Amino acid sequence: MSRKISAGGALTPNTKTTVYTVPTKNSAYWQLLFLSNHLGSNKSISAWWYNKHNNTEVTIFDAVNVDAKKTLQFGGGTNENVVLEEGDEIRLLSETGSSFTYIITLEVTPKSAVQFNI
Repeated sequence: MSRKISAGGALTPNTKTTVYTVPTKNSAYWQLLFLSNHLGSNKSISAWWYNKHNNTEVTIFDAVNVDAKKTLQFGGGTNENVVLEEGDEIRLLSETGSSFTYIITLEVTPKSAVQFNI
């Protein structure tokens, strides 16, 4: 049975941060990323999906400017999901001197064991 979860926090500027890792024996549908710029000036932010299976970091968006005191949303639509497997990560990086917070929402599903009678 799957369950929806949200996680959030404040980013440390100019530090690539893993904000979520899919637990062992689970998969997840990444449904929403909500970012908020708390400063009175425009600042940029980047996001990546790290695919553990391929040891590949895929850019979701790169150095997107978020206006002062504004938000940026990725996903949130009815069928907008990124499928993540165990060990996959969501990573964020905000520019130096920024003040961003984030909220991510995922639907996490335990993988069922498959046994074969031989």
